[in-house]
Amino acid sequence: MSLHWSSRFVGWDVRGQCWRPVERAFAEDLGIIVPSYAELRMPEIERAELTRRAAEIGSTAPWHKVEPPLKRQDYDLVAFRNGQGLHVGLYAGDGLVLHAPEDAPCLHSRLAAQPWRGRLIGYWRHEALLGGVP
Repeated sequence: MSLHWSSRFVGWDVRGQCWRPVERAFAEDLGIIVPSYAELRMPEIERAELTRRAAEIGSTAPWHKVEPPLKRQDYDLVAFRNGQGLHVGLYAGDGLVLHAPEDAPCLHSRLAAQPWRGRLIGYWRHEALLGGVP
């Protein structure tokens, strides 16, 4: 039995650089180079700016908001409010998100658990994956 694609990122020490696992997984696993959103890490982002940036991710190519009837799938971008900033991870199936928190290496967290449940902004899918994960 092979490990889930996201397992190889668990323990990767890129603390606080939440976009790095997204970039690496898309490049290595899917052959997709995603735009850099490294500025999302800035803790000084005000709420209005946070809302604008989350909307920007979901309203412009290559990201499309995942809404019913679409179901979440592996590699969907998951966005959270994080203090006054924005935190992102990748959906890893079975209610898990792969992410790089500020204070620990990459790990899986349950989306239904605190503190994520109350901070979820939404899910976005890269346009190359609208037909499913290859």
